[in-house]
Amino acid sequence: MEKILNEIYIKRVNNQYKSNIIKSARKSGLDLQKLSLKLGKKENFVSNACNKKTTIVSNNLLHSIAYLLNCDLNELTNIKSPWRFKETN
Repeated sequence: MEKILNEIYIKRVNNQYKSNIIKSARKSGLDLQKLSLKLGKKENFVSNACNKKTTIVSNNLLHSIAYLLNCDLNELTNIKSPWRFKETN
């Protein structure tokens, strides 16, 4: 059960990071593929890093992206609590 909760937490955090990265990249006129290439990686690198269920996106990658996009790191890391659930009736 704990492993499943960890995977859910990691997936939610990574999804929020991915959303923030996409928003910041769009401001610079980039998509995730172009961003990956500018980082010197394969086209799907950033997207794959954000889709993992086992590890949260690395600090080094977030710093590199923030530097490349000329944005504040807080723009990429500002996330809501991944444990908030919408109540259903």
